[in-house]
Amino acid sequence: MNIAVFVKSTTYHHGYGGLETQNKTLCEGLAKRGHRITVFSPKRELDVPSKDENGVSYIFIPSVYRLGLFNNKNNWVNRSYEKFKELHEKEKFDLVLSQSSAGLGVIRRKQELEIKVVSVSHGTILGELKTKFKNITSFKDALRSAPDLIFSMRVFFGRQRDFIHGSNKVIAVSNAVKKALLEETFVDENKVEVVHNGIDPSMFSQRPGKYGKVHLIYLGRVIRSKGVILLVEMIKDLNCILDVVGNGDDMDAMRREAEGLGISQKVVLHGQIPPDQVAGSLLRSDIFVFPTLRMEGLPMVLVEAMFSGLPIVAFDMGGVGDAVEDGVNGFLLKEDDVGGFKARLNELIESADLRFQMSQASIDRAHKEFTVENMAAKYENIFMEVITQ
Repeated sequence: MNIAVFVKSTTYHHGYGGLETQNKTLCEGLAKRGHRITVFSPKRELDVPSKDENGVSYIFIPSVYRLGLFNNKNNWVNRSYEKFKELHEKEKFDLVLSQSSAGLGVIRRKQELEIKVVSVSHGTILGELKTKFKNITSFKDALRSAPDLIFSMRVFFGRQRDFIHGSNKVIAVSNAVKKALLEETFVDENKVEVVHNGIDPSMFSQRPGKYGKVHLIYLGRVIRSKGVILLVEMIKDLNCILDVVGNGDDMDAMRREAEGLGISQKVVLHGQIPPDQVAGSLLRSDIFVFPTLRMEGLPMVLVEAMFSGLPIVAFDMGGVGDAVEDGVNGFLLKEDDVGGFKARLNELIESADLRFQMSQASIDRAHKEFTVENMAAKYENIFMEVITQ
């Protein structure tokens, strides 16, 4: 198949995250299966019009991504449609894959273009709003959130519904995302299928030795809504070291919390590390902690932790339960059960046998459900179904 992929940014752009990494992995997985993949993305800060890597072609389009109040001809929706139409007229694409609403320019004109569209939903706008409201702790926070509320309402009543209802099929990255889509957009349940994100297991084949003392690892943004401040409080009396990998607005707050509790020596803030060092950091650790207070889609850090053979202790938020099976490869706690989270952590810290048992369960579950080959094959089946409808 000749497939066009629309995404708001790529791993070539600054500050990329899980969505961009998943898109790269998926596109390269599809290319390995013999498909021709062209990725359309805003140019943003990049100084080149295109790139080719691992069988995937990238086209970077000069445009303004975030829509203003008016329909500017230079916005992404218009520019991406124009570029796609130009190439589509030369050599027909078989299908469009839209990462979230990035393909709206084509979705709104798919009848004219005679093209079918599959979209991927990584989360929902009300899920984001719930997180924002839950983390408002002052009048200043409320004022700061007001513009986000206005923008989110526009997306909820406009862009989200447009791309969900305008697509021929929607892929949700977790069962929680599918449930939220059904509740927020009233889309036909048969139109939405769950496909878990996958990664390349070979990244985790080299297994360095463990540390001497039990090491917990948190990998992700260091922001209050990820539960990082709670995490410092929870480990105060536990016999472990906490490694924090990542950057965020609450790095200083986390450092101050550790100092205030007198446990600075137990909390190691590594900051951002190069992507090729992430697997090594996970593989040297003993337990993965994910105390998020956010409504998550399917955090890829959980999948990476599973391939690294780590038991996981997490709050059961959004799609976290798609990765963590309570009592099997880790523990899931209700979001307000801080005491339970701490107790389960201590249980794992004190029992090497339990860590080993859950480690093996994590590896087994990861290879069964979360490989890139599995993900690409499921996407391919959905594409074929849509094309032949």
